[in-house]
Amino acid sequence: MDPLSLTASIIAILELSGKVIQYLGDVKNAPKARASLAIEASNLYSLLVTLRYRLEEGQQSDEAWYAAVRSLGAQNGPLDQYKDKLEQLRHKLGGGSWIKDVGHSLLWKFSKEEVRDLLSSMESLKSLIQISLEMDHFKLSQAIKSSLDFYGTELSLQVNSLSQTFHDEKFMREQESINYLHRELHGWLSPCNPEILHSKACGNHHSGTNGWFLNGPLKWLAENKSDSTAILLLKGTSGTGKSTLLSQAIKQAKSSASQDSVLYFYCSFDDLATQNPVNILASFIVQLSHQVPELLDDFMPEYLKAKERSTPAQLSIEKLEKVFITHAKGLPRVYLFLDAINECQDGSATVDLLVRLSRRCSNLRMLITSTRDLNIREPSSTIQTLVVQMDSSRVTKDISIFVDDMLALDPSLRNITEELKADIGSTVISSADGMFRYARWLLNHLAGQRTGRAIRTALTEMPRSLNETYAMLLDRIPKSSPDREFLRRCLVWLSFAARPLKLQELAEAVIIEHTDEDIDNDSRLHSPEFLLDISQGLFDLDINSGRVALAHSSVKTFLLSDWIQNTSVADFALSNAKGHSEIIRLCLTYLSFSEFKTGYGASIRAFDSRFEKYLLLDYIVKNWTVHAQTVDHNTWRCIQAFLDTRIYPNGGNFGWWLQCIRVVADADIIRSTHSIYYPASYGFTNLVKAILDNDSSVDLEAPGGRAGSTALQVASYRKQRDVCILLVEAGADAFSLDGTLTGTGLDGGFPSYFWAKVNGWDDVCKLMEAKSLEQGSTITKRYGIYSMEFALSVQAADAEYRSELWSGEEPPR
Repeated sequence: MDPLSLTASIIAILELSGKVIQYLGDVKNAPKARASLAIEASNLYSLLVTLRYRLEEGQQSDEAWYAAVRSLGAQNGPLDQYKDKLEQLRHKLGGGSWIKDVGHSLLWKFSKEEVRDLLSSMESLKSLIQISLEMDHFKLSQAIKSSLDFYGTELSLQVNSLSQTFHDEKFMREQESINYLHRELHGWLSPCNPEILHSKACGNHHSGTNGWFLNGPLKWLAENKSDSTAILLLKGTSGTGKSTLLSQAIKQAKSSASQDSVLYFYCSFDDLATQNPVNILASFIVQLSHQVPELLDDFMPEYLKAKERSTPAQLSIEKLEKVFITHAKGLPRVYLFLDAINECQDGSATVDLLVRLSRRCSNLRMLITSTRDLNIREPSSTIQTLVVQMDSSRVTKDISIFVDDMLALDPSLRNITEELKADIGSTVISSADGMFRYARWLLNHLAGQRTGRAIRTALTEMPRSLNETYAMLLDRIPKSSPDREFLRRCLVWLSFAARPLKLQELAEAVIIEHTDEDIDNDSRLHSPEFLLDISQGLFDLDINSGRVALAHSSVKTFLLSDWIQNTSVADFALSNAKGHSEIIRLCLTYLSFSEFKTGYGASIRAFDSRFEKYLLLDYIVKNWTVHAQTVDHNTWRCIQAFLDTRIYPNGGNFGWWLQCIRVVADADIIRSTHSIYYPASYGFTNLVKAILDNDSSVDLEAPGGRAGSTALQVASYRKQRDVCILLVEAGADAFSLDGTLTGTGLDGGFPSYFWAKVNGWDDVCKLMEAKSLEQGSTITKRYGIYSMEFALSVQAADAEYRSELWSGEEPPR
């Protein structure tokens, strides 16, 4: 049959099929079989339409395809048989004109056998048409079979290889999905990325230096065959290059430790998150998972649940230790590199963590840098220690290498006379006295001179120490210039901020005045980059992150030193108490702006717009309590004034702050609850201590919050350990029941003592018992109408839903 005849036959069948479908839709008193016929007829109709247009589009030019399709239209072939069935239907429905008569024959006239026969015919034709429409795939499979018969084993191997390729691609897609999930889990577990500081430290390294350490003390650590943990402490003053040296030790360990695990972390003086033992250990675990990926299974269920609810990690140090020890002790060796442990606010807690790990993992080898001793109180049989002092005698050779290379390679210095080079070398090396940072600055300063004579003048006038260098830089700005105060404010914020500030945040911070009731664009700097212009190299901008930081920790050391007190730059002198006091008062000024007086309950639009308008708001709402470290009378007056705004409608400015930290409460409850309750609940230890020290009217047994609990009850329930200790020491009752059921006549809920037991705080429980006995109270270890299982489930659910506490004193772990 030629293509035109085949197409005409299909068109005729389509016309008949359309009438059948119309009949099946209109017929009355039909059995359930009608639906099956209607569905099959419609499906077949669709396939026939597709086949018709494939023919009309010239598909018949493919001879192999057309030969196969032509058989459908052969005499007494599938199309003819189906057409005959439709013609029989015409007679069955009345014998007259199909178009005229079908409308008058809307009664069911088919037996079950006829229905089955018609369905069978439809199904057969449908299958054949589907095969013909997919003939390109069928031809391919037939060709492969024929080729296999012809070429035999060789082509069979090629096909198997192709099959393996498809399998490998599927595996790669699945693996990428798993890797993506693991990367998400890594970020959830560890908020700190040590790679950034590691790259920075590596960038400061000068080729050819540090050999005295890498080929000496580091070998003691690497080649130590003892069955006990070995700790190498690199000790030195700020600015001697400890971080840079540690970065090279890490690189050397990675290049030589094929089966061992190399883990590292850098503590930073300007980022509280890097000073937290929990974050340090979490980072070690994330790095360990690259070698032992199955350890992530210990966290995956909790992570997936937290991801679903958008909650942060709330892992205990105990669980992290258990996971680390379980997987680390199975490796040949695990190297831990920890830089600047002295920067941790509670360095002893970090040392204690390392000691606990050492007791359980004898295969640990640690390199730690610090400006002071570790004071490890552990028998030498358990932990081997070696202390290496980074004094000038060890570092001078490295400084000599650096100076010689600079004089030979720097475009501004390489062409000066050999005599002048010798004078520069001897002067810089002797003046540096082991301070690598000082030597680097001196050479950069000399390279900036235009003539050899200017270099000699600079040599005679150059500062004799790093402290004198910093003082000289500060004195470049005249005392009469307003820029000097801007620079001082920058140094205060950068020295004591809880985290690195963005340039826009720093620009907002330095223009706040204590008398401000609001800030608008007229109050702001025309350009934040102005601060970089006056920085004198004491702080700089990280282009990648957009954050500003002191150029080196030695800058802060200089500002805090006694040396600066009797110099021309004494107006820049800082102390921890002075710095934190200045910042917290500015933070409270900011939080007390008139726009925030509306209190708790701002709309989402208003909430978001405020954070866009007030550039420092994100930092302040999360971190202002960190600065309540040494609270004097004037600072307390500022804190108290802010806390007292809770009595205003919607809790005033205090209520607005609670909304910012995601407290869920009714405005009336905020107004009636003492200001110590919410800081206790959210673990703001410094603020709780300030209230206890300065507010003699605080009632520690006053119920507050939604559940009518005391500050101690909510703090113990929410696992705020340090807050609990403060409250117990202050005399809070650890055995009173919470007020969940107050007024109902039932026996309340649980005492703080119960939650302390649940949390595993044995020492806190002993303190609670001792304090109760001192107060003459009767210790009654009881709880109310709830079952313990129910109580634990409630606590777990609360921990999962609780909002993030950011990088404050007690992040939710």
